[in-house]
Amino acid sequence: MQKNTYLLNDDGTTHSKQLYRIAHQINKEIIITAKAELLKNPNGTNRNTLSELDVQQWVKRFLSSKVAQQQAII
Repeated sequence: MQKNTYLLNDDGTTHSKQLYRIAHQINKEIIITAKAELLKNPNGTNRNTLSELDVQQWVKRFLSSKVAQQQAII
């Protein structure tokens, strides 16, 4: 039996298909954009020379740009 108390439960489960779709879309955007930005120089960085810290910082920056902001209704 699924926990349907909240939209997103403490254990990370949800009953909402919309949240799964959002997560899937963000994951696709991360993969596509990371390949374009992090691995764009063919003579420079590649998968073997890219550090874990660089990837973590890039993902944090990318996700912070995806945060929704509340706008005032005029």
